[in-house]
Amino acid sequence: GGTWSTDYNSFWCCQGTGVEVNTRLMDSIYFYNDTTLTVNLFVPSVLDWSQRGITVTQSTTYPVSDTTTLTLSGSMSGSWSIRIRIPAWTSGATISVNGEAQSVATTPGSYATVTRTWAAGDTVTVRLPMRVIMQAANDNNNVQAVTYGPAVLCGNYGNSSLGSLPSLNTSTITRTSTSALAFTATANGTTVNLGPFHDAHGFNYTVYWNTGGGGTTYRLVNVGTGLVLGVQNMSTADGGLAVQWGDTGTADHNWDM
Repeated sequence: GGTWSTDYNSFWCCQGTGVEVNTRLMDSIYFYNDTTLTVNLFVPSVLDWSQRGITVTQSTTYPVSDTTTLTLSGSMSGSWSIRIRIPAWTSGATISVNGEAQSVATTPGSYATVTRTWAAGDTVTVRLPMRVIMQAANDNNNVQAVTYGPAVLCGNYGNSSLGSLPSLNTSTITRTSTSALAFTATANGTTVNLGPFHDAHGFNYTVYWNTGGGGTTYRLVNVGTGLVLGVQNMSTADGGLAVQWGDTGTADHNWDM
């Protein structure tokens, strides 16, 4: 899948831009002022907050894991705040300090703030539950991409060429590893491996899938809450429980009228 550039005859500007962008990621992990530290990205890193004499060490395998841990060291004085980004794709995020759950709002798409008098050795553990969410194309609800937490997944088709979008059975998407973002699913009646798009290399892949039967489907939206009617755990069994959810784009939110 794909071709490489050559030294003199073919070279794409996005390759140079990509290298530049990677070197700038570190400038958006943390932000701080006199009394507030903002944790914006979940990356193994060490922050030297020299103005306060504080070091923050972040340990994580995110996005393979849904958890990151911040360990504080150095000179602690007075009360100050740690603001932690809560991504819009998560639900039920939790924050613990030294193993004790904190009663703070963890609204998706916002920042959660913990304010206290910190001590050297304190640990802050952030858990951002991840799940499969189907993201529909803007112009065709039957064409969708598979996401898991912050990662877009692609199907690995090796050396096979695709003449059209594979038809994906979304209920078969299954994570197969706890140490990698590895998944399997059934598309066009056969098993296909899925993994992060950002790791796609050396093979033909697809990011978009045909997930519908081609007919018109509808969202049933509660006028009072704005929530849509879906099926709990995307169950396809008889007797599946219909419940209200935020509209995450999953196939169980589609209804024929």
